[in-house]
Amino acid sequence: MFRYSKPHPLGVTLTGYFTCILGSSFRTFAVYAYSGALFWCISFIGLGYALGSQWEKLLLSIERYSWDIVIAVVLLVVVSWFVKRMIQSSRHKAKSIKGDDVA
Repeated sequence: MFRYSKPHPLGVTLTGYFTCILGSSFRTFAVYAYSGALFWCISFIGLGYALGSQWEKLLLSIERYSWDIVIAVVLLVVVSWFVKRMIQSSRHKAKSIKGDDVA
């Protein structure tokens, strides 16, 4: 939860509350929060340095291909969800078969 909530401002605000509610230690929270913040800072500084004056070209490309990107991300999420369900289902079946053999 901590790694994925950092980019969104509301997630950053609520992360501390959920950490406390879930009973995580401050050390665990700090490791995820600070490493996530460091990652995003380095990413944004690196992108700014690498793109520099070509930033407007990147924005035009994002506008042009935004629907393609959204569709690709949605498909990736759906496929990964199905694969996860299939793996969980096969593990559940394997456990039930092992349980039937032993009993």
